[in-house]
Formats: sequence, C-alpha cells, structure tokens
Amino acid sequence: MRTIEDFFDRSKAAWKKGHQDLEKIAASSGENVPDDWLVDDVAQLEEFAWLYSEFAIIGLWRCIELYVARAKKHIRRHKQSAMRAALDIIKDEKKKICCAQSVDELRCLNNAIKHRRRVQGELAELPRWKNKEGDKLGDLERHYLRLQPLAKRYLEDLTKRLKKVKNSSPSPTSQVSKT
Repeated sequence: MRTIEDFFDRSKAAWKKGHQDLEKIAASSGENVPDDWLVDDVAQLEEFAWLYSEFAIIGLWRCIELYVARAKKHIRRHKQSAMRAALDIIKDEKKKICCAQSVDELRCLNNAIKHRRRVQGELAELPRWKNKEGDKLGDLERHYLRLQPLAKRYLEDLTKRLKKVKNSSPSPTSQVSKT
C-alpha cells in the first residue's frame, strides 16, 4: 500500500508544481494576454488531478483484492478445519472486520470509476452517496484521503483475525506425531 501512497503524494506534488508554474506564467505575462490564454493548460492540470485520485482509489482497492486473494490461496493449501475457518472470516464475517463498510465503499467507488464515473448502483445505496445517483463522482482526492487509513486498518484487523485462527489450529507436525 506504500506504493499507492507514494504515487498519490508524488502526483499531488506534481499537480501543485504545475499549478504554481501556471500562476507564475500568468503573473509574468501581465495584462497583455487574452483571458483564455492558459485555459487549456489549467483544464489539463485539473484533469490530471482527477486522474491521479482515480488511480489512487483503484490502486488502493487492488491492494485489498490482492491481499485477500493471497490469504485465500494460503488458507486453501491447509487441510486443517481451523484454517478452513479462516475462509469463513473472509466470506461470512467480512462485515465484522474493522472498517468493512469503508472498504465496501472503496470497492463501490472503484467500480463506479471503471464503469461510468458517476454515482450509481451499490455506491448510490451507501449513506454518504444517497441522493447523488447519476451525479459525477466529483473530487475523489478527499475520498482517497479518508478511505486510505481505513483500508489500512481493515487489512490490519483481517490479518489479526486470520493469525488468531492460524495460531489456534494445530500444526501439521503435531498432528503427525499424534498418529
């Protein structure tokens, strides 16, 4: 997840630098230039801000997806019933994991970005997004900044729960020695 944070921070710094550069150009050019002289540059800079926020949200969701997929793969390799119980945590108890609602919002945002860039479907059913169905997603930077630490807490809690199940299961060597 650190890579996503680095990407976001560097993109934001590049956006700020571009914004400062445009302000300097505008200030140094005086009043002798047409009003629309920098309009395209400003529009491109704003589009860049939307894109890096979208990419950050997509990347953050992808981190969650990959972690859960790796955990499932690891769990399936074990035959012990206690390890199989870990799958229940991922499937059946996922709403009990810390920050699960925020991670579900992240999933819905990811889908909305990929499909139409509008509030629709499951995203529109979430409390924060109610009454916004059909609207453009808008500034996603604040949503990334809000969801990023919550996604981290979700993964920490999921990891803690999975380790608890793993530590409560007998090791394969202890099962062999009992037979």
